[in-house]
Amino acid sequence: MPNKVLHTYYQNTSQDRLLVERLLLSCLVPVSLGAKDRMNILLRTYCLLDAAAIKALNELLRYQQTIRMHLAALLKAIEQGIGEEDRKKLLNQVSMLSKSLPDSKTANSDLKRLSNTLVHDRSLLKAFQTIVTPGVSCQQVARAVSEIMKKLTNKNPIMDTIRALMDRTAPVLADATCITVLVNLVSQLLTAPTEAESDDEDKFNIFINGQKRTSSDSVSSDCVSWAVQSTRSVRATLG
Repeated sequence: MPNKVLHTYYQNTSQDRLLVERLLLSCLVPVSLGAKDRMNILLRTYCLLDAAAIKALNELLRYQQTIRMHLAALLKAIEQGIGEEDRKKLLNQVSMLSKSLPDSKTANSDLKRLSNTLVHDRSLLKAFQTIVTPGVSCQQVARAVSEIMKKLTNKNPIMDTIRALMDRTAPVLADATCITVLVNLVSQLLTAPTEAESDDEDKFNIFINGQKRTSSDSVSSDCVSWAVQSTRSVRATLG
């Protein structure tokens, strides 16, 4: 199932890719779970992915980070004031963001309306800034998203665009605490006393797919390298 879901990320439409991102955070690795349970599921899921699905997941995470950078640039332009040069920067970032959302023409118009709102509503601007601030926890991001949704309300005509923007930019999958948990999980599973190597290998195999593997099966060392690479990447992002 995870492979099939992530393979869909290769579809051409933004709507299909957005659906994959929503399924990742709601079904494959539910963000409603605590850090340890979430990282357990993430590690298990990753180790079962094929090469195409791994590539899709990595691309998904990279793309979300790129969109967050564009949103951060937009918020910075709004905070600094809307002079002629700032307005050009703002419109450029609006254009870049809208291209990443379903129905880019409508998204472009909605994001311009949002920008005008943020100019006059500094508390809403602060909530958006929380989402793109390095070092914030998943809980802080979740609270900021909740505040944004409450302020804009469901009756606001730009809500569909805002929901899509939140799904693509809010970093609720992992934070610094989660990455520490993930690395510890990998370490515990792959580092074992020599006298208990076979037992630990069985535990690892059961953890990965719920049953013991035969000698012909193997667990890729990519799980370990991915955890290390993820740690470096997330620490750099979190500052």
